[in-house]
Amino acid sequence: MSKKRTADYDKKQHFNRIWFKDGNSPVRDRLKAKVAQRGLEPTEKMCFEFWMGYIISIQDRRGKVVHLNPRWSKHNEKKGNKKSRRVRGYNKKKGRKFNK
Repeated sequence: MSKKRTADYDKKQHFNRIWFKDGNSPVRDRLKAKVAQRGLEPTEKMCFEFWMGYIISIQDRRGKVVHLNPRWSKHNEKKGNKKSRRVRGYNKKKGRKFNK
């Protein structure tokens, strides 16, 4: 395993120890506060992405700074149909192609 993968694995383990600790966790509360301060919902997924460094600040066209994960967003999730074009345009029931 390379050094980067090992470091990522260690960071993931450390986050899991913080997040799933029983009782009050001041580190977890600080992490939630930092995520909320950036205008994001302090869920486990968002906190994990912030902890791993996936969430960065991006300036949009109007000059407003937005914090998000550029590799994943709700827009990207809705955008693409995951099936290939060949599979989408084939009607299995009747065994013929149709244009969509």
